[in-house]
Amino acid sequence: LAKVSKVQKKSFTYATVMLDYLYDSNINYASGEKIFAILPAINPVSDTALQVFANVVNIYDVGYKNGFAIKNSFSVYLKDYATYNNYNVLYFTYNPSLIYKETRYTAELVAGYDTMELGKKKYLSSGSIMPRFEFNHSPTFRSIAHFKYQRKKFEREAQRDLDANRYELSYGLQNILTPRSYVQGNLIGIQEKKIRGTNLYVDFDEIKANVSYANQFSEKYSIDFYGEVRSRDYKDHSTGFGNVRNDVAGTGTIGISMSVAKTARVRLSNTYEYVNSNQDRFSYKKRTTVVGLNKTF
Repeated sequence: LAKVSKVQKKSFTYATVMLDYLYDSNINYASGEKIFAILPAINPVSDTALQVFANVVNIYDVGYKNGFAIKNSFSVYLKDYATYNNYNVLYFTYNPSLIYKETRYTAELVAGYDTMELGKKKYLSSGSIMPRFEFNHSPTFRSIAHFKYQRKKFEREAQRDLDANRYELSYGLQNILTPRSYVQGNLIGIQEKKIRGTNLYVDFDEIKANVSYANQFSEKYSIDFYGEVRSRDYKDHSTGFGNVRNDVAGTGTIGISMSVAKTARVRLSNTYEYVNSNQDRFSYKKRTTVVGLNKTF
C-alpha cells in the first residue's frame, strides 16, 4: 500500500518466485510407536524434494482520497518428492480483498478459495472469509488482528467425514526495531467442528503462540528466526486408547539468506518440529532442511 501511494498510477503488481531443494526426515509424520503391541509401528520415511512457490499480487487504487483499494492475490505451491510420489503436493489459492486505509489503521475484508492435490489426486478444497485489522500505535509499533471462518471439504469419498467448519481468531503485535529488522508475536485460537460422521479426530480446540524475528544485518546478508508452541485438545473419546487425545507441539526455524542480485536471494533454513501426544501413534519428530533461490519482480 505504501508503494502504491507513492507512484502515479492506479494499478500496482508484484510477484515472488521461490525454487527450493529440501530434505525431510519424516515425510509421513510417523511416530514409530506400536499400539498395544498388536498393530505394527509406522516408521518415519525420509526423502528429498523440489519445492516451488509463486505468488502474484495486484493492488488497484480505487482512490486514496477515500482510502479504498482492491487487492487480488494468486499463489501456487508444488512439492515433488524424489521417491515417494504419493506425498507430492499441488496447492492453489486465490484471495481477493477490499482494503480501507486511514493514517493510523487499515481494515481489510479477505475472501479465499483454495484447493490441494495429494499424490496427483484431488484431496482438499475450502472457502473462507476473513476480516482483518491493523492499527498503528506509532510509526514502528502496530497491532494486527483477524477473524477467519473456513469451510473445509475433503474430495475423496472415504474422507468425507473429515469435512469441518474452522474458526480462527488471532491477535499480534509487530515492532519495527530498525529500518532493517522487526519482531512480531501472535496469539491464535482455533476451533474445528465436524459437519457429519463420527470421526474422532475432527472436533478440537487449539491455542498457539508464535514469534518471528528478521534482521538484514548487512547489505548482503540477513537472518530470520521463527518459533511456535501449540496445544490441541480433541473433543471425542477414543475407546481404543481409553482417553481423549491431547497434542502439545513445537516448531522452530532458523534461516540465513544472501543477496546475489538486486531482487534475488539465496536462502538456507533448517526447521525442527515435534508433537507429543497422549496417544503415542500421533507423536512424531521431523527435521527439514531447505536451500533455495527467492526472486521478486
